[in-house]
Amino acid sequence: MRSPAELLDRLRREGTRGGEQPAFIVASVLRDAAIVVVGAERPDVVRACAMHAAPTLDEGLALAGDLARASLPPGEAGRELRLLVVPHAIRTLPIVAA
Repeated sequence: MRSPAELLDRLRREGTRGGEQPAFIVASVLRDAAIVVVGAERPDVVRACAMHAAPTLDEGLALAGDLARASLPPGEAGRELRLLVVPHAIRTLPIVAA
């Protein structure tokens, strides 16, 4: 699919087949938040999936903060940010910035 919205539309129309549930969940999250994947062996694949890639945890957290601040309304740039850090079993660390 060309975008998370396109994937969600197709999955809602046709239903999910075996193995597509994780894609549905990720596309649903991407509708409202950015996902930063840290330490991916193939950052090009991460970017092709509409997510952001960062080589290290520190860079991933900084990128997540930048993305979250950029999404704030004008005048709220100093607002406290909350980041959800979710460890993944395969040497990657997705960070969701809402």
